[in-house]
Amino acid sequence: MSYPPIIEEAHFPQPPPVEIVNACPANEARKCGIESLTLQGHPSAGSGYTHGHGPLDPQAAERFVFAPRVESFQVKWRFHGHAHIRKVKLELFRRNQALPFWSKTLEWEGARAQEGTTPFDGDLASNAHPQVVPDGAVQVTYNHQGSFPRDVLTVEHAPYKLQLRIVEVEEDTQVVDPARWIYLDVLVHDIKLELGPQAWVPPLAPANYVQTRRQTLRREVHQRVAQQLQGNNPAPLALTDPGAPAELRLSLKSHVFAKSVRDFYRNTVFAEMRELWGNGPPLPLVATLRVQQSNGQPAPLQQGAVALGGVRLLWDWLNDQGSAVDPTTHDVARSFIQEALLYRPQEWPHARPNSHVEHGGKRGLLNGAAEPYFEDVPGLAPATPVTAAVQRPWAAFTPVIDDPNAANAGTASVLFLPSRIAGDRFRPRLFLAYPNTAALDVADLQAQGAAAGTCSATSTSIFTVWRRVHVARHWRKHAHVDAASMNWATVARYFEPAFIEVVAPPNGVEDINALHYENAVDQVRNRIPVAIKSALADSNQQHNGDHAITYLNWAGFKQQIRAYLQAIQQFVRAAAPATDQDVLQEQIPYMAGNQRYHEDLFIENLKTLNINDLDKLVTQVLRDAGIRDESAYKEKLAQWGDETIAKICGRLARDTTPGEDGIHFFQFEFNDNLLNQTEVAEAATTIANQVNCPQCNAALPANAPPRYWSDAASDANRICAACQHRLHESCTVITYVPHRYMNGQSDAFAKQNLGWMQRVKIRAGRKYGTTADISIAHEVGHQLGLPHAGPNAAMMGITVMKTGGIEPAYHDVDDPACLMSYNFTLAPQLHFCGLCNLRLRGWSMGPSNVALAFENARDASTVVLHNQRQQNQVP
Repeated sequence: MSYPPIIEEAHFPQPPPVEIVNACPANEARKCGIESLTLQGHPSAGSGYTHGHGPLDPQAAERFVFAPRVESFQVKWRFHGHAHIRKVKLELFRRNQALPFWSKTLEWEGARAQEGTTPFDGDLASNAHPQVVPDGAVQVTYNHQGSFPRDVLTVEHAPYKLQLRIVEVEEDTQVVDPARWIYLDVLVHDIKLELGPQAWVPPLAPANYVQTRRQTLRREVHQRVAQQLQGNNPAPLALTDPGAPAELRLSLKSHVFAKSVRDFYRNTVFAEMRELWGNGPPLPLVATLRVQQSNGQPAPLQQGAVALGGVRLLWDWLNDQGSAVDPTTHDVARSFIQEALLYRPQEWPHARPNSHVEHGGKRGLLNGAAEPYFEDVPGLAPATPVTAAVQRPWAAFTPVIDDPNAANAGTASVLFLPSRIAGDRFRPRLFLAYPNTAALDVADLQAQGAAAGTCSATSTSIFTVWRRVHVARHWRKHAHVDAASMNWATVARYFEPAFIEVVAPPNGVEDINALHYENAVDQVRNRIPVAIKSALADSNQQHNGDHAITYLNWAGFKQQIRAYLQAIQQFVRAAAPATDQDVLQEQIPYMAGNQRYHEDLFIENLKTLNINDLDKLVTQVLRDAGIRDESAYKEKLAQWGDETIAKICGRLARDTTPGEDGIHFFQFEFNDNLLNQTEVAEAATTIANQVNCPQCNAALPANAPPRYWSDAASDANRICAACQHRLHESCTVITYVPHRYMNGQSDAFAKQNLGWMQRVKIRAGRKYGTTADISIAHEVGHQLGLPHAGPNAAMMGITVMKTGGIEPAYHDVDDPACLMSYNFTLAPQLHFCGLCNLRLRGWSMGPSNVALAFENARDASTVVLHNQRQQNQVP
């Protein structure tokens, strides 16, 4: 139905015939009738109808628009044969009702005038406006039956038929035109949609750290939307303003990082994102409805609200932006994503590009029910309670506040809950539920569009969900470490096709403080096996150079081991061990973490214990640990480097930036003073950078394991032992190679000091276009839960670089250029494959192992996301 509707005569059934008192149809000498009926002073110029008429469009002269109680008009009539008319009755009719719901009877005993008036402002009360000109008796009858909440004409039942009917005449009078009528329109002038106040984002219970954090993040989303709407304007624009931004980012801060390598191969990041954001960020929205005045202008909001009693609004949304695929997405990844987005395409076609509920989104039904998109605003008074639509499960109805004394008169408010899945889009829209809610609560979009007509409001802006990840710090060893050869904006561009915003560090590049670094080395030194500890130069030398660690030379190392073994030998001999087992048992207090590592350099048996020549003892113990000579020592240093550096960086973050969430990036030029580089970069497993659990305040581990992290240990490290709170809000990424070399740029230092293989890698990088930005994006991908992809890098069919831990099930099998591979030969083409892209957005990989209670409780209802795009097509 169009709005305002076309008026057909059939909309107002003929009332039952009523005999006019004293009327005589045959008396030609004495006649009377109603010559015209109008609203005096109204812009419409109609004089009313006495007989049938054709369809009346909204501009017809006999249609009179006005705002009840805001405007008051004189109902004016003109009689012919007025001297013969004793009594008339004004009557109001609703659509499809033959009996009037209101009437005003006017009776004259004495002289009567040809013209007369009586006031009317839409107030239906029995004692309203009892005047009539010329003077006469007035009686108002009102049979409301609950249809008019404030006893005023309302938008809900408009238009109305206002009829003047002759009731009684002088004896023997012929009544020629016994009735005449016009139509009254009470219309909504406009609907405006705005962002509600941030205070309406409801608090979460219980008031602990987890809920307080979620509340802070939810309010931050609101704040960012308000800033986008304000722009350079004095105040935020309404969502329906023509100048509002075409797109508004719902920027969800998503510091949910992998706790360990284990998280790469399970649905933990999805489950934790679901825990963090639930059904999505709540956005308060306010609809404002203004009633139209006779001059076409809106009535004052609060005064006009009285005519909105009984009005219902349909809150709805759609995604009309097509496929949620960034235009920069690689062709192969685009195809994969588009296939996945077409999952169950017949379900909610208005939202088709959004993630389906079976993949962790909100499109479609799960077990016959939809996750809510609209909820009540808690504590709002007067409230506009939400009622779910039946045929449109993503939509809802609310009333409008019609109390003119309420501060929020003329408005309706809801909490809008878009999804948490990056790339999903939502354009809110509102419909006046006219003529009733049933007309709009239909599943078919075209039918609903026809029913809604033109009384609606659609947001100029479309909301697009983005995840946001911050780089908390970019640390480098010294001021002359090259930071210009990487660009965080370029790193961020690799994530944009997945609708992830990587925010550069707020302080730019920072140099590591020497004292802080030395203290961190000391803390790590005290917790690592003796061989590694003994290889480290004094702490006051550790900040020297651009490399991460300064090691002792072979002679200095042996000197340290000599002093250590001398003390151990004396200690164990004093205990007089009787067996080889006794020898080992006595050394346990000296071993890192009270367990045996080869690097602990323990005296293995009585025979070795009884070597009196200290130099021979050193040689034997080192040989038992695989360190036979200087060359083997240097190989060990290369093996120990990454692990030790990660421990130092983790401790440094904990000591200098405790509790600071986000990515902590550390930049070194080589692992050590020997210019080792066992890997280019690393998504490091480190201790949490929190001293106490933010949830329960229990003390958290201050040190990493003495040696490698086991899977169990790395998991446990980021879960509070006291309350099981998941410490996933920060992570560490480290680069060990000068960024210029990653970019394929050699220099004199490389030519003079680097080995043949290192120089070959630089030349290969120049040939194939590798960059530091690619490597850093790869490591950030790990911290966001992505495992390695294949294939291995090959030149002329020969594998030149292997990728460890390749998991084909987690990558598009048809895409050889996934950024999570080491396939540097395709460097300019590298991108996150389609499956990585969807995981980064927040899609589920499917049900987890039931034994993993945390994950399975949150993903058991999802389906497998296949690594072959065709298998993701479900009709």
